[in-house]
Order: sequence, then structure tokens, then C-alpha cells
Amino acid sequence: MIDRRDFIKGAAAGGILMGGGMGTLFSAQDDAPKLLSIIEGEDPRKIALAAIDALGGMKKFVKAGDVVLVKPNIGWDRVPEQAANTNPMVVAAVVEECKKAGAKEVLVLDRTCNDARMCYRKSGIEDAANKAGANVVLFDAGRQSNYKLVKFAKGKEVTQWPIVKQALDEAAA
Repeated sequence: MIDRRDFIKGAAAGGILMGGGMGTLFSAQDDAPKLLSIIEGEDPRKIALAAIDALGGMKKFVKAGDVVLVKPNIGWDRVPEQAANTNPMVVAAVVEECKKAGAKEVLVLDRTCNDARMCYRKSGIEDAANKAGANVVLFDAGRQSNYKLVKFAKGKEVTQWPIVKQALDEAAA
């Protein structure tokens, strides 16, 4: 059973990394662990790497032998210049950093709004993630059999949530 707090902490960190490193830390405590960082610049790869570094490095989140799911925004059948999806250079940088941190496998997938094959290809994410060493998973969102309802041991408000079954299966393998 997945601990809800660990799931949310990892999802928040991954989501900010996928967003290009934009975000901020809201905490009343100066010594609170940083989960978000603000990085600005022109080069998406450099921004992503700087964001990871500002958070304490990928080894803070990924341990040797982990199976990591990277969930960028690949929702739209658009080219990178249209900025509708996560920049493929950001995805590649995150995948590479996960691998350097010792990840056994890095999965990249998203539930797309347009045709998945076209979104993955046209966004440049499929090619960039594959070149970086990821296993790019084409996900069929229309099939309920693709989800598994996961219960959270310490959930108060959210006690269960549907999770992509293939990601859970790959993590257990």
C-alpha cells in the first residue's frame, strides 16, 4: 500500500520539475525542506537541471534501483514551438538525471487529449525521452482496465485514487 504523504510529495516534486522548474516554496519555517524552486532562463535544459540542483539533486528523490514514472504534459498534438506541452529538453534532462541517480527504469507517459501517437511524436517528447534512456509508454486512457484503485494507508480527505496500472505493474516488476 502506498503512503499518501510520500505519493503527494513525490508527485509535487515531479510535477514542478516537469513544469520547467517554475514554482516557489511556501513555508512558515526557514528550515523546511524545499519542494519547489524558481529558476528563470532561456535554455529549458539548463533551467530543468538548475531546478533539480536547487531542490538538492535528483538523488534526494530517486534511489538506486527505483522505477520512476515521469508524467510530463503530452496532452496536445502540437510542436514544441507552440509551447502546449512540456518542453522535450526538460523531459530528457529529468530522465537523464533519474538514470544518473540510479533509477533501474524510467517510464514516461501521459493521458493525452488528442491522439496519443500524434501527441507523443509531434511534441518531440517521445524521441527526446527515448534518446535519454526512458521507456515511453503509449497509454490508452479510454480503457478502465488501465487503472487500479490504490488505497492510501494514512488518507484523511483522499483515501483512494485511480493510478495507471502499467506504472504500478512496472514498479512491482
